[in-house]
Amino acid sequence: MPHLTVEYGGVEMPQEALPELHQTLLNSGLFEEHDLKIRLCRYEQAEYLVGGTKQAFAHLTLRLLEGRSESAQAELSRALAETVQKLTAQAPSIQISVDLCGMVRTTYTKTHR
Repeated sequence: MPHLTVEYGGVEMPQEALPELHQTLLNSGLFEEHDLKIRLCRYEQAEYLVGGTKQAFAHLTLRLLEGRSESAQAELSRALAETVQKLTAQAPSIQISVDLCGMVRTTYTKTHR
């Protein structure tokens, strides 16, 4: 935990995206490094309209276990958005959104092999 999924289209994510996002999560002080899971999901055929205009997008969904303060979550959301803003600085226009979703400890299951 946590699980960060970055869905994006209309823009290239540089090679350093995974380590940069990893570091942003780690810098929050909310998680242990071995718990971080990050996925980049590129939509090659996706189009995104904002106010009727075609635009590149990056949507981040962070699923994390309950128990963190609202202010800590808000700061983490801002930090993730800033990281993606820097990573996609070459895009002339991009819509970036971050959604933090709580997970219930009693219903979350994780196994290892």
